[in-house]
Amino acid sequence: SEKHNQISRDLAAKGMVLLKNDVNVLPWDASSPIHIAVIGSEALEPNVHGGGSGQVISYYVSSPLDAI
Repeated sequence: SEKHNQISRDLAAKGMVLLKNDVNVLPWDASSPIHIAVIGSEALEPNVHGGGSGQVISYYVSSPLDAI
């Protein structure tokens, strides 16, 4: 249902961790640009379901490229 979809989305969002490099403790220089490589066909059309008992029918899917 729409309500279950919203609950699942909220739980996923609350479970994410964002790393902030405000004191330069991470291994990259905050003044340097960051380059990200997204490789493979899954970047545009991700496979988001399993088969059999692991099958998931997603409410919607965002590709990694769209999400970045």
